[in-house]
Amino acid sequence: MKTRSLYIIKCNEFYKIGVSADLKLRVNQLATSNPYDLELIYSISEDYDRIIKEYLNGFKLDTRSYRNGYYQQPPATRLLERKIHKDMERFKVRGEWYKIPDKELKALLSELGDCLSVSLTSNRY
Repeated sequence: MKTRSLYIIKCNEFYKIGVSADLKLRVNQLATSNPYDLELIYSISEDYDRIIKEYLNGFKLDTRSYRNGYYQQPPATRLLERKIHKDMERFKVRGEWYKIPDKELKALLSELGDCLSVSLTSNRY
């Protein structure tokens, strides 16, 4: 099973914030269906579960999901995605695409840290 990663991808002035079990495949899918260049500007895998949970400490959201007859917590990357979506709600354009001003993006990336935890041959697609 592949490790999920939270990612932030830039396309012109827009940013896609999502989670994927196969980041390279997901970026390639987005690039195929998009006439503009994409740039992977941030990713963190669920291998960093402890770090993500420390960052999320105090984040209040009913995060349980109901599966197979009982409630369970989603992976840390999903929780982080939900928090970022909530924090960036005012910049939402459509779906998981946001038009985040530079100041807020820099603050978000600074808060998350500048760890690019996935090795890809290129960050541009």
